[in-house]
Amino acid sequence: MCNSLRELCYNVPDQSIYGELTDGSIAKLVSYVKQFSSVTILDIGSGSGATLCAFAKHMPKTSCDLVGVEISQIRATISRQIIPHYLPPNAKKWLIIEDNVLTWSALPPCNISFSFDTTFTKALMTHIVTLQLNCPELQFVISSKGSRYYDTSLWSIITTVPCKLKGSGQTISFHVRIKKKTLKH
Repeated sequence: MCNSLRELCYNVPDQSIYGELTDGSIAKLVSYVKQFSSVTILDIGSGSGATLCAFAKHMPKTSCDLVGVEISQIRATISRQIIPHYLPPNAKKWLIIEDNVLTWSALPPCNISFSFDTTFTKALMTHIVTLQLNCPELQFVISSKGSRYYDTSLWSIITTVPCKLKGSGQTISFHVRIKKKTLKH
């Protein structure tokens, strides 16, 4: 058994490459959204659920609904078993969906969408960005792909923060929606 939820990011027996934000990086990102009384956070590629729990932990005065989407059956099963033991009291609802986002026609309503999308294909990223643009409640996007996929006339990068990807020096970009626009699938 792992000593912490964070250990699950690296200790699940499958071949996927998973990265994570550092605790300090999450604290920096949360500083931009603390003013909200409630948020729904969607993590596409949620792995163990560690990032969802960490976001909620850093927003103690904010009511948080947490939604994770994970394609790996092993990680989805483990996260469903472990997450309840690590959730802070402000995490009101949580759900881990085992699914492939490429089959989706819409995102669930959310304010913040996170994806550590380093290994996502171009087709998957294009689909995710379209889903994000068509989600009217979505205000913030956190992505390791940065502005390569996010139209700067619609999204503005607020900041970048360091992250861990099996020791890389990669960063995550935090975007705010500056203009509403929808795209057809």
